[in-house]
Amino acid sequence: AERAYQQAARVDVRAIDRYYRFLGDDQDRVFAAFARTLEAERPTLPVEIVHRIGAQLDSINSVQRAELDADRYERQASAMGPAQAQPDAAQLALEKSRGDALDAARAEAHRWRDNAVERSFVPAMVSKANFMISNPTEHNAEETQALIDQVQAREPTRAKALQASFYMVNNWLTLDPQKARTLIDELIASNYPDANLLLAEYYSKGVEDEPDQDKALQIFQAQAQAGSTAAWYRMATLHAYGRAMCHDPVKAYTYAQVALALGENSARNLVKRLEKTLKKDDIDRALAARADLLKESTL
Repeated sequence: AERAYQQAARVDVRAIDRYYRFLGDDQDRVFAAFARTLEAERPTLPVEIVHRIGAQLDSINSVQRAELDADRYERQASAMGPAQAQPDAAQLALEKSRGDALDAARAEAHRWRDNAVERSFVPAMVSKANFMISNPTEHNAEETQALIDQVQAREPTRAKALQASFYMVNNWLTLDPQKARTLIDELIASNYPDANLLLAEYYSKGVEDEPDQDKALQIFQAQAQAGSTAAWYRMATLHAYGRAMCHDPVKAYTYAQVALALGENSARNLVKRLEKTLKKDDIDRALAARADLLKESTL
């Protein structure tokens, strides 16, 4: 069965996710090893497959990086306790080794994505542009704008959505709330599927004023009820990483599970992260809530 999946993964993009799920508990290590065996074939593999492999590797890396960050936080919290424990040299060396390995793995994932970008595959361009926008300290406005311009030449509407996100980056001098809102309103008027999600991000980030998470959640909720799987995932991330009253890991896990059940594969990353920190009772409560929400969504 594994050999059949590996052969299928070379010709059918659907086989990538199915093979990953087939691998079970050791899926992250085995899938990464499988991807390395395909590196020599990368230039000749279908571009959709190249992009999907890169996306899966990046998802694996994100989960592992979150685990490392959690371990570091736990160590630092212990060191700040009454005993004021000194960092253990061996533990610090292990953390550094894990960090270096994750940096190498992320670079490997990005080589797959960049190959798809070089072959002018628009979803890969969009993915890379979104990554650059989400990591403004690692990238600059000029290179990001250049990539958006490439998307513009092929799919102007998707480029407009990227441009709206671009104008909402606080770290760059190109921050322009008015231009961002104008583009979002144009996308809403043209019935672009994710336009309202951009509007919710606009409020969540507080681009023009203070962040308004309640307003963002209202928009996400309305879009989720209208059938947007991405909205369920956005609500999950807001509850997972939001501050104060918005921070609710149980709700985050519930919404991420709903998104995953409805086909939003990107939610699998967040589900796996949260499963490592939530108590069993919290997971059971979240899964019960997920069942109710899924039942409501089919009515």
